[in-house]
Amino acid sequence: KAMIAKAYNEQIEFFITKPINVIEVTSVLRRVMDYKTLTKTLDQFDSAIQAIRQYQKPNQNHSTAENDRLRSLFSRLGIMGISGCDDLMRAVHWVMKQDRSYNLSEMYMELSTEPGHEENVYALKKRIRRVITRVFKSMASLGNDDFMNPLFEKYAGRLFDISEVHKEMRYLEGNSVMQGKINIRQFLESIVVFID
Repeated sequence: KAMIAKAYNEQIEFFITKPINVIEVTSVLRRVMDYKTLTKTLDQFDSAIQAIRQYQKPNQNHSTAENDRLRSLFSRLGIMGISGCDDLMRAVHWVMKQDRSYNLSEMYMELSTEPGHEENVYALKKRIRRVITRVFKSMASLGNDDFMNPLFEKYAGRLFDISEVHKEMRYLEGNSVMQGKINIRQFLESIVVFID
């Protein structure tokens, strides 16, 4: 009873008690599948609502629509409004404008000399890395808590190298001294794909 109470307090919705009963297992699996279907449906509604909003604003320019999609994505990732989020948004816009190969040093230099944003390159680089690292750690924590979490399933393997996410998961659990590593370029280019 104490374990069941703790599970409910931890927001666990589905579990199977011993002795294992085929009917209970089937019921729990069906509820998990229904939950996943509902989550997918809600994501589709969210996409449809965003499309309707864009359609209702015909004079909205492309940049504003991109910013709206970025803000929505950053909100889902839990980084909207934190220090460095605006820098990350500028970095994503910069990557979107590139029609050639580029290196990150070039990006940091150009972003740090934009009018109104003259700043230290190192500080800009550090803020962007900090925000991406926050998403990385958040994904690893989600994976540890619930490997089937819709956010984890949708973003962890696309924004980051999944083997690095697994390393970070083991590190956070205390099962490894090796932390996972982020790839800033992969993250930025994956974000571009998500908002296109």
